[in-house]
This record gives sequence, structure tokens and C-alpha cells, in this order.
Amino acid sequence: MKKYILDLTVRETVAVGKQAILLRLTADEPLPEMLAGQFVEVRVDQTPSVMLRRPISIHYFTKENNELGLLVQIVGDGT
Repeated sequence: MKKYILDLTVRETVAVGKQAILLRLTADEPLPEMLAGQFVEVRVDQTPSVMLRRPISIHYFTKENNELGLLVQIVGDGT
């Protein structure tokens, strides 16, 4: 499978209970095909204590809306 480096924009953050957030991400150009369950590596900017990218499973992908959803459990600085 081909790897991509993409800059995505956070369209919306939705609280899911007390310990999780759904990140709705989009891009100006069409996103490549993705499947729920595959992983993306997320770079966390503006957090000096987080140096490595965080692997997060894709929650959903919709080609029609050019949107990627990541369901993230809040456990520390990197999330």
C-alpha cells in the first residue's frame, strides 16, 4: 500500500462522552482511498512534550465529502 503525507484541516471536533473526541478532517485536494480500521500517523504540533507521531485508527472515510474521521481517546498530551 502506498504511503501519503497529507496536511489535513480539522473541520470539527465532537465530544464523544467524557474521554473521547471525534476529529472530522478534510483537505483541499481529493483524499486517497482509505478504509476504516487502517492507521494514520498524526503529528501533534505545538506540544513540546510530544515528539513522535501518534498512530490512530481510521473511524470512517467518505469520498463524497472528502472527509476522514478519527475517534481519539483522551489519555495525555499526544491525544
